[in-house]
Amino acid sequence: MKRSTSRILTTHAGSLIRPESIASFDRSRQQGWVDEKAYKAYDEALQHAVKDVVRKRAETGIDVVDDGEFSKSSWGTYINSRVTGFQHDLECDMAINYTGQDSERFAGYFDAENGGQARRRLARRCRRVPQLRWCPAPAL
Repeated sequence: MKRSTSRILTTHAGSLIRPESIASFDRSRQQGWVDEKAYKAYDEALQHAVKDVVRKRAETGIDVVDDGEFSKSSWGTYINSRVTGFQHDLECDMAINYTGQDSERFAGYFDAENGGQARRRLARRCRRVPQLRWCPAPAL
């Protein structure tokens, strides 16, 4: 573990905006348009993007770097692909707006980014079912 007695070390936790090469793969995967060749290209693009973001973070002075969560399209999709024991609960769905007023101020950007879909999305709520179980990562 990195430590210091002379200053407070800096870090960042959370997602960074992913490069288009990675984001486009996730969109294709969600629509079922992914084959073995696409997985290989994604793996190479992900490795390159992670190396690049870690290098940039180190260059800016961040002491404890991470990958910006580039390999995860969202926490919800990641955890649901790695842990069983949650069930979608239609009664708990609710409209949310992750972008706040920016979605209105920069409507053209958000419409282009979301493929013309509404800027307000439906939050899929899950409830825990009797037994949680860890799922191994899918092989790439």
